[in-house]
Amino acid sequence: MAKFLDIIIPQYKEDESVLKNLLDSIARQKNIDFNEIGIRIQGDCGYRLKDEFLKSYSNLDITYKMNEKNSGTGRTEQAAVDASTAEFLTFIDADDEFYSDISLREIIHGLKNSPQINILCTAMVQENMKNGQLVRSAVNFNMLRTLHGVFVRRSYLLEHDIRFNERLHYFEDTYYVSILTCRNDMVVIANLTYVWKWNDQSKTLQNNKYDVSVRRYEEMLHAYIDVYDYFVKHNIPKSQFYLIQQTMELVCILESSYFDYPELLEQKEKYEDEVYNLYKTHKNIFDSLNPSQKLAYTNYVMRDVMNYYKGIRILLTFDQFIAKMMNKEKNQD
Repeated sequence: MAKFLDIIIPQYKEDESVLKNLLDSIARQKNIDFNEIGIRIQGDCGYRLKDEFLKSYSNLDITYKMNEKNSGTGRTEQAAVDASTAEFLTFIDADDEFYSDISLREIIHGLKNSPQINILCTAMVQENMKNGQLVRSAVNFNMLRTLHGVFVRRSYLLEHDIRFNERLHYFEDTYYVSILTCRNDMVVIANLTYVWKWNDQSKTLQNNKYDVSVRRYEEMLHAYIDVYDYFVKHNIPKSQFYLIQQTMELVCILESSYFDYPELLEQKEKYEDEVYNLYKTHKNIFDSLNPSQKLAYTNYVMRDVMNYYKGIRILLTFDQFIAKMMNKEKNQD
């Protein structure tokens, strides 16, 4: 029997001690019919979970499959989506958990009583380490950032050709949620359903000299370009808005304190050329903006970047970056 909701969990190196917190948070859900819930754990050829551990959750219907070869998060999550027959899907990282023991009750009740909803976006709690102390803060849904706390009708994905970007190992959520919500068919509510837990080993939250946006800048650039290509292919009206906004964001991060290290200079110059080529390829779109529109876009993106990337200092505006690259190009000629 097809499930009402499949919970998709990509798993790589996470062992039983990590998955226990997540599966416990599902198993303790109250006032739901567990026969309507499926848990699909898709392994990516890393650590193999023990059968006896999975079988210990007798009230959960757990399907555990392993990729034939290491494929990355995008391919791993897509494999689970392709195997699912559930009406709705939600995605949760193996080292995260649901917020409370009534998180799923409220969501399932809401989806069953609102048949017009295709995408339901909820809020989450994010854990961070500050001055040696674990701090929790509520975070509203952001359609350009993460897939956390999002519930989507599976038929909607098929109808609109929405698939994970299989070449991305990082920023796959950014790509997916951007195309998932581009038609503005989602309903956003303030319910806290997801906990993005602090994990010293997390690939996105780990304590590192360079932010993940620096370490994986190339993949962020590819994610944004691929989203724009999807928008154009499917005639999404706001494709030009997205291109402008995301190109400006790429510039803000590149020309910021995040890249202001001598050892990153060569890398930065390479990315500058790539972003400038992106701008030149679509120069007609940027030229269509009048000065007030360009200023509004610039101010909006700078505020958004400084709000999301904590402690970042933007050293050049978008116009200053373009002027710098034009001068560089002229001097090379």
